[in-house]
Amino acid sequence: MDAKELTERRMIAATTTTVSGVLIDGRPGSSGWIIIAPCVCVQDTPENPCPCNWGTTIWIREDAVISRDRSGRRSPTSGDEIVDLKVDRSAQVVVESTRTVPVADAVVYNVPSFWGPLPPGSGAGWAGLAFAAGYSVGTIVDDATGLSDKIADALWDLFGKD
Repeated sequence: MDAKELTERRMIAATTTTVSGVLIDGRPGSSGWIIIAPCVCVQDTPENPCPCNWGTTIWIREDAVISRDRSGRRSPTSGDEIVDLKVDRSAQVVVESTRTVPVADAVVYNVPSFWGPLPPGSGAGWAGLAFAAGYSVGTIVDDATGLSDKIADALWDLFGKD
């Protein structure tokens, strides 16, 4: 290695961040984005393989990638090749993540999209949150006790007969 190559490597190292992972679809996205499932490789041995986070994807603009290198490592779960992307440190990326939650809690997470955007200071956000919390608690109580069926039967007995 000569001085010019050494200087170039140091400049790239100082101005980039390495993102290691498995490329989704194995190629750059057609929309100008590279999609990658990140992997953390501290020590890649059969006893300590590079774990990949399949619940997260990182979208990186193709023009922010300075270089793309084959790492020679593979994901222990899928067997896909892990690549090393040198990304401009100032680049903005999009991170998507998924998580598993109980189905009753999923209602709470979806309420903001149900209510839509609310004006700042309207207080309507608290009403939506209170509704979602009440619904979730009510659902849990009903699942555990069957109370809504008992109430519906009692109301039918009182008012449903001709």
